[in-house]
Amino acid sequence: MSESAAAVPAPPPPGKSGLQALDLLRDRNLRLAAVAMATTEYFARPDAAHWTPDGQAETFEELWQMQAAVRERFFALQRNWADGWFKWLRYAADLGGANTLSKFAEREYNIAAQAVQLVGAQSEGLLGLVENVEIGYLYWLNRKLQPGA
Repeated sequence: MSESAAAVPAPPPPGKSGLQALDLLRDRNLRLAAVAMATTEYFARPDAAHWTPDGQAETFEELWQMQAAVRERFFALQRNWADGWFKWLRYAADLGGANTLSKFAEREYNIAAQAVQLVGAQSEGLLGLVENVEIGYLYWLNRKLQPGA
């Protein structure tokens, strides 16, 4: 090994937040695997009540209601996102009060910071919705897989 290669320090181990992110991703992947397995188990039962005409109607009605609730929450997120971006655009287009270079720079940084906050809030809202859908669907499936369901 050359001296220059030996002088390059090893990358640091993942920090606490990096490990936490890995834990969260692992948990989500385990939840998605559980959803896939439970869905397969539920719909693969040849003698299950959901294959009767009444059972099919009930199953699809419940799935339709879940989908309608998700759609409504997503539309609410969309409305909030659009409202937030329209407010941001109005703020960004207003040049008011920047009569020095330092004030102008401060304003530009504030505009950028607000955009970053909007993207963060949007990401958080969408990820929260996705997690709620996954958990709610898994809860529904587990109820359906109970004996006598």
